[in-house]
Amino acid sequence: MLAAALVIASMVIRVEEEHHGYAQLHEQFYQSWTLPNYRSVSCCNKMDCAPAWAKWENGHLFMKRSFDTNWTEVKTSILESNQSDPRESPDGQSHVCINSSGQAICAVLGSGL
Repeated sequence: MLAAALVIASMVIRVEEEHHGYAQLHEQFYQSWTLPNYRSVSCCNKMDCAPAWAKWENGHLFMKRSFDTNWTEVKTSILESNQSDPRESPDGQSHVCINSSGQAICAVLGSGL
């Protein structure tokens, strides 16, 4: 019983360490992420940007941050892959910044999309 508890505790600690590592990676990426076509203006702050799910429906791209309940349409013109100086996802996941008006202002697709 004690051995099982120790294994579970070590798994929880490892997951928390991995989450903390990704949080640092995301924070570094978000701090230097700038608007497409306005590379001198920041995209986001810690509240606007997050890892996201992405899906294509009828030729339109939609993304949803991990804490959102609704999908937001993303104009393909803001995708990093469509910029002359594209940024890569820091971790292979999709990321999006959605401003307080509910408009996606920066987006990068993860691998596989």
